[in-house]
Order: sequence, then C-alpha cells, then structure tokens
Amino acid sequence: MRKVFFASLVLILLALFCVSCGNESKPIVPSQTSAFAFLRESSTANQFIPVLGKFVTTGNNIVFTATEVKDPSTGEVVNAHMWSIVLSAKGDKVLLDLWGGTVDHPSEQWDIWVGNADGTGLVQVTNDSYQDLMPQFSPDGTKVVYNSYRGCDVFCGEFIVVRNVDGTGEQVLPLLVGTENTWAPTFSPDGSKIAVEIWGYNETLGEFDGIFTMNTDGTNQQMITNPWAEADVWDEMPSFTKDGSKIVFNRVDYSSESRVENVFIMNADGSNVTMLTDNKGYNLDPLILGDMILLNSNRDDTASGSGGYEIYRMNLDGSNFTRLTSNALFDGFCIDRYVSELAGAAQHLEHHPAKSMHHR
Repeated sequence: MRKVFFASLVLILLALFCVSCGNESKPIVPSQTSAFAFLRESSTANQFIPVLGKFVTTGNNIVFTATEVKDPSTGEVVNAHMWSIVLSAKGDKVLLDLWGGTVDHPSEQWDIWVGNADGTGLVQVTNDSYQDLMPQFSPDGTKVVYNSYRGCDVFCGEFIVVRNVDGTGEQVLPLLVGTENTWAPTFSPDGSKIAVEIWGYNETLGEFDGIFTMNTDGTNQQMITNPWAEADVWDEMPSFTKDGSKIVFNRVDYSSESRVENVFIMNADGSNVTMLTDNKGYNLDPLILGDMILLNSNRDDTASGSGGYEIYRMNLDGSNFTRLTSNALFDGFCIDRYVSELAGAAQHLEHHPAKSMHHR
C-alpha cells in the first residue's frame, strides 16, 4: 500500500500550465501548481495518513486543495506509522521517516525512505538500529540530511547525518563541543549551508539551545540564536526562504506561567529577528513554499480532542494569514507535537527518547 502512495504523488508535481479563455484578443494567463505533503491523524491508533496539499495560482487568485492518498486498487486511505514527510524542491521525489518498514521490507525501527513521484525507485535510505528521523532533501535532490539518535554503544545523543539518496556515503557531521542533541536539519537553497537546532552545554557558551548554521561538511558552525541563555526558551524547525537570505523558525517560550509558541523570521546571520504570529495558540513547524510560509497551529482549536492542530499559510511578513485545513483530526508536517502533548504519546516517545528529553 505504501508503494501506491508514491505513485499517487505524481498527480501533484510542480508544473506550469496555460489557461486560455478561448478569446484570441485576451492574453494567456499562466497558472502555476505548487505542491507539498503533510500528515493527518488516522482513525487507526498511532498511524497517520499522507495528504497532498496543492496550490493553483492564476494571477492573484490562489486555490488550495487537500487530498488524502488512497490505494487505487482498494479505494482505502493509506495508513502508516510515519513521523514526517516532505517533497523535493522539484516535486519529483518524496522523503518520509517510517516505523515498521513496508510490506516487502518489514522492520522494528525508524528509517528514512525515498521514492520517485511516479512510484518507481523506492529505496530504503537508512537500515540500522538507530532512530533516523526528520529528513530533508538537498536542493538538487541528490542528498538527504536527517537526525540520527545513536546510543552510547557508538555515539551518545542525536547526530546530523548526510547521505546520498540511494543510501550510500554516510557522513556523520562533527558537532560543537558540549552538544547533547540536535533537531530538524535543513539545507539552504544553494546547498552550501545547513541550519539546525542544537542544544547542550560548554564552558564558552554555557547552556545553549538555538539555531545554528554550518557548512554542509559540519565546519564553520555559527550559533545565530540562543534565547535559552537568558530564559526557558528555545528555537527550532528552521527553514530558509527561497533566496537563502532569511530563515523562519518557531520559538517555544516557557519563561512565563503558560507556554507561548510563535513563528519568527530573521536574516540568515541571525539579525533582525521578527515575530510573525500573535501569541494566539501554539504556532509551529514553519515551512517555506515559494513566497509563502506554511505552518501548523492550534490557534482556532477546531479539534480539541487532538490538540486542534491545522495547517495555515501566511506571507513572509505575516500578512494574509489563512487557515487551510479544518477537521476533527491532527494535521501537521511532523507528528512531534502530537507525540509529545497528546494522550497516548508514550508509545511514540519510547521510540524517540532524544526528543522526549528535549521537551524539558
């Protein structure tokens, strides 16, 4: 069934289409389709449904649709134990982290999988006893960066790993002295940098938790945010704008009696940090799609039984904030919030101890 999921994604490849009104005197208006993938809570316990989100833009008009992926041979919605999902920049490949493998390759571990959008070339990028999560493509689609939780028999803590998409060429990046764990690495649009959340302690920085940038080989690590140094606050889930000049991220703030979580944008060097959301609900997991930001939020609490998380969009300056999904189920780009906050999360957390440690 999961292989059918990859075949279904071909329907949403990034493409340009021409729309004509049938009148030769009127100009042809170009229409562009932009696609992304997200996860929706399933009625099956601890499983999630891949959903295809699509924007069709014609002039100033934007139409959004979301379609749950179904197995065309049975008509049943695809269900799987997934942590996150992402399309490549070209929309021709898909990455996901999967618990339990596939029907043909079952396992009892979290691994990274990649496949072509036409359903061919399904490859298990990782196949080890580590917990491999949160993959992202390089801009050219040839490499994958992800987090790998490695126990103390080899390493201690969560590491940043880069591999070729065929699973070869593992490169475990060197990390800052005192690093305890990392989370959600992502490539810059030109493929020269990686942004990632890192937390730990050393004598120079003290206790730190913030966004770092580095070269793709792990050199030249620069801490560009560190709110944890002053308060019980940390920054996570960085995502570069398409020109690489800015980074969006979400900030989790426990410094007051109640938690606050907002999406911010800053220059790629960490300067000019600006809050884009308004303290209403928990706003998290920002993702750049062209000139817009997609995010996950429970601000409207449309489904209190599952945290009320829905997908929203806004411009890079925070304007035109719009809810895209509305149902009684969790919708998100990764299930981290679902796992860490909602009832029954313990089963997932025991598979991912590093992230449970992160929610201090």
